[in-house]
Amino acid sequence: YDLFLQDALQDLKKSSSSKDYHGYKSTEKNDGIYVLELEDKKNVYEQENDYDPYEHRVVEHPTSVCIYVYLYREMKRGGEGYTETMLHLVKGSLGTGILAMPKAFYHAGYVVGIIATIIIGLLCIYCMRILVRSEYELCKRKRVPAMTYPATAESALSEGPMFLRRFSKASIYVVNIFLLIYQMGTCCVYIVFIASNLQSGLNPYFTMEIEKYMAIILLPLILVNYIRNLKFLAPFSTLANGIMLTGIAIILYYIFREPLSFEERVAFGEVTNFPLFFGTVLFALEAIGVIMPLENEMKTPRFFMSSFGVLNISMGVIVAMYAGMGFFGYMRFGSEIAGSITLNLSAYHEKLGDAVQILLAIAIFFTHPIQCYVAIDITWNEYISHVFEKYRFKLLWEYVTRTVIILITFALAISIPELDLFISLFGAFCLSGLGLAFPALIQLCAFWKVLGPTEKKIMIAKNTCLMLIGTLGLIVGSKRVVSFLFTALFSDSAITKKKRCFVSSIYLLVFIYIIFIYSIYLYKILKSCRFLSRRFIQRCTFSCLSKCAVKREFTFYKNIDFVLARVFEINHPVQRCKTVKGVNSEVRGYPTATFSKENNEVTAVTADYVNNADGVNNVENMLSQTEDTDYDPHVHRNRPNPTSNFETLVHLLKGSLGTGILAMPNAFYNSGLVVGVIATVIIGALCTYCLHVLVKAQYILCKRLKVPILSYPLSMKYALEKGPRCVKWFSPYASGFVDGFMIIYQLGICCVYIVFVASNIKQVTDQYWAPLDISTHMLILLLPLILINYIRNLKLLAPFSTLANLITFVGLSMILIKYMFQDLPPISDREMFGTLRNFSLYFGTTLFALEAVGVIIALENNMKTPQSFGGYCGVLNIGMTVIVILYIVMGFFGYIKYGSDAKGSITFNLPPEEAMAQSIKIMFAIAIFITYALQAYVPVEILWSTYLDHRIQNRKILWEYVCRTFVTLVTFVLAIAIPRLGLFISLFGALCLSALGIAFPAIIEICVLWPENDFGPFKVMLIKNFLLIVFGLLGLVVGTYVSIVEIIKSFQPVL
Repeated sequence: YDLFLQDALQDLKKSSSSKDYHGYKSTEKNDGIYVLELEDKKNVYEQENDYDPYEHRVVEHPTSVCIYVYLYREMKRGGEGYTETMLHLVKGSLGTGILAMPKAFYHAGYVVGIIATIIIGLLCIYCMRILVRSEYELCKRKRVPAMTYPATAESALSEGPMFLRRFSKASIYVVNIFLLIYQMGTCCVYIVFIASNLQSGLNPYFTMEIEKYMAIILLPLILVNYIRNLKFLAPFSTLANGIMLTGIAIILYYIFREPLSFEERVAFGEVTNFPLFFGTVLFALEAIGVIMPLENEMKTPRFFMSSFGVLNISMGVIVAMYAGMGFFGYMRFGSEIAGSITLNLSAYHEKLGDAVQILLAIAIFFTHPIQCYVAIDITWNEYISHVFEKYRFKLLWEYVTRTVIILITFALAISIPELDLFISLFGAFCLSGLGLAFPALIQLCAFWKVLGPTEKKIMIAKNTCLMLIGTLGLIVGSKRVVSFLFTALFSDSAITKKKRCFVSSIYLLVFIYIIFIYSIYLYKILKSCRFLSRRFIQRCTFSCLSKCAVKREFTFYKNIDFVLARVFEINHPVQRCKTVKGVNSEVRGYPTATFSKENNEVTAVTADYVNNADGVNNVENMLSQTEDTDYDPHVHRNRPNPTSNFETLVHLLKGSLGTGILAMPNAFYNSGLVVGVIATVIIGALCTYCLHVLVKAQYILCKRLKVPILSYPLSMKYALEKGPRCVKWFSPYASGFVDGFMIIYQLGICCVYIVFVASNIKQVTDQYWAPLDISTHMLILLLPLILINYIRNLKLLAPFSTLANLITFVGLSMILIKYMFQDLPPISDREMFGTLRNFSLYFGTTLFALEAVGVIIALENNMKTPQSFGGYCGVLNIGMTVIVILYIVMGFFGYIKYGSDAKGSITFNLPPEEAMAQSIKIMFAIAIFITYALQAYVPVEILWSTYLDHRIQNRKILWEYVCRTFVTLVTFVLAIAIPRLGLFISLFGALCLSALGIAFPAIIEICVLWPENDFGPFKVMLIKNFLLIVFGLLGLVVGTYVSIVEIIKSFQPVL
């Protein structure tokens, strides 16, 4: 949701000008409706009566649909099938609202809570449906592809009953007012949440009042909200989403780790507290501001509203999640439940609970500027910026506006630090209107002219009930919550006189701002209703503005946005604006306009945007602007059987579910629980970023050389040829050097597989026959391994590979359900922080598990639409996010279950005498045995095709089989010499993947950028890549050294 909101707002500003506020036509020169890009998108030559808005939508980066009913149909058509739209909707609902649901159930009682949550959820879904349906009908009549919420409200009222039509223009500003209040209220909730969780999480170490925590985070909040282009926050937003999911998983662990009880739990709460429940549930469930942008951005918007469409399935999942969290959270904590369930974790006095509170506070901190961005966008871009268009220090005044908005939310939060009351207030006040009353009114007006008498009466009765519910919830809910707020503020005897004075001064600032901003809103509303004289308004307004006018302009050539753009490799949208007088100007980040004193109005400008495409594949604008833009490697790829996005995502997930995930509990034993969770997220983000860098650099090289595909070794070779002099001499050897690391890495995987298969078979057979040494089991496996490696065409292994994947998924599910989540010990028995020496072992194991650099390049090269591989919601980011979450869950709960006894593979910890455990071990042994041939195929292919095939003229097939036998024997000898699974994994992870996955991509990017010297201001790109190289080499040296030392120690006799 966060990233989608950024793109939606940026696209919104691209379609607007100062005369077209928010993308809608001004009413001074025509009576056109407030419709997004109405005049630009309307085709004057279209006269057909069967106009379908869905067919005329042109979306730059459409989102796909993920519905199981349509999955097969999508695959048959070869279309995209990954889960963007559904993920946006579900992610947008996982925030502070779900953490407040147990408190809502405390107010309502668990019986009323479940029933009312389902009813309110159904009402929200229905209102969302009628809003989207009304938008579609109005778009069809107006012959425009899409409308926003304010546009839909204005267009509907203009076609409704006569007494409502005069308020059609005013509806724009009414909707914007509610959106502004709601977003600022959300920011207040976030500030209270951050401060409360920091206070609770750090309370065991030092004590401080919550107001001081708010004061401490005030300056960082102001600075982070100074970022004008929120694409720079994209990496942190993605990290925040991962932290949020991990935090919710840990909260569920605390809820279910002990038996739940219904004792002293209230089934039916007091009626007077129901408004608090109502506001909280609306705040948590209602996503009315997200629904229309999501539907507008879909590739297949018809699926959005179907019976099993995105809206119904997603909202059904959300309602179930919220009802479950509220019910079980209330069952666990009862009347002691706090405004956020995270605040109850401090009662356990465990470091994990404190860490969760701090991590969630950090996640919400990075989400705050995205929520505040909407309020800033409405306030500044729609109503203030055009006033200062030709005046001095316009950018400075924008930062002043941003600061004032943050101070307002800070003042409200510090004066009433009651998290649950804030949530209930803004849910009842804003979302009762936006989510219930307004959609009903819009539908009634939209279909007013087309319904028959009977249908009209039915709709009037139904929608009147909805509007009454919304109005009643708004008035009663807000009134009740405000009474609680005033009680909390003025009835507390602990409030000192100093605090009252401080609060009063803050409220004075709030009052001044409210008078200023809402006077502008009042002016707009009255003007749109034709209650004010246009000449009088102009005379008063421009006489005031003329006193503030100055003659010269001021431009900031360097700002924080430009520096951040180079660090995160994302360009600003650059607009070249031409006024009616022909004056050229260039600005970054926002559309511009020209203020004309001659006619006392704002003159619109036209903008030609240089768009920043989503993801790493948009390298033309980022890193290779000087290259020939005619040749596109993606277009010239001719793959015989390319994979779709969904198939690529499945391959990526399958390629990462092997022995690595089974070793994660042992990795968490080496790092500790807290360090393990945080470091896994960081390493996962680092690996993903380096893969983005590698894929992007390969694209530039292909474009430069005019070839469709380059392998990893050739990419290194051609990059070094254009790099600094100190590395050019190494370019002829670079491909062999990379091949060497690839061969060592793949041979290491094969060694790990041999040890894994032999160890699991030994544990099972030892229960029935005389125990044999593990070397004997490896010797028994040698001949079958040689024979399976003789298969030259891997298509013959496809059925067995599919079977192996199925076995792996089933085995993991059995381990999680049958063993891992049963009889978990107290978390206090486990270490939160491991030793620094053991962290090197953890680092190697995690890199081995997460990094799939060889698979990534092959998958991207074989895609039907490689442009979709990168990007914020591309295949790589979605796949790596899922993988990181799975690895964290397996490592976290596996270490809690087995502690210091966690072995190199969690299968070794299963009870050896149980038939179920033996079945799991045999299943995994068979699956990994089949997968051995796939992993050995890579070193065989490199050795034979690259270095041996062209040198041998006679008996090629015989010598190829000799090569395959040699590769198998090498892995067998290494495995039989060092049968230490966990240490093997750490060794090859640190030795190979520190270079292949981190250092080499950074070197390639430096060399690719070297000819143009395009490293940004202060050489930030060069410094960033240098740090990555140092980090990768440090991990290689230290990790390899520690792993070798531990392997040597493992063979020494215990004294």
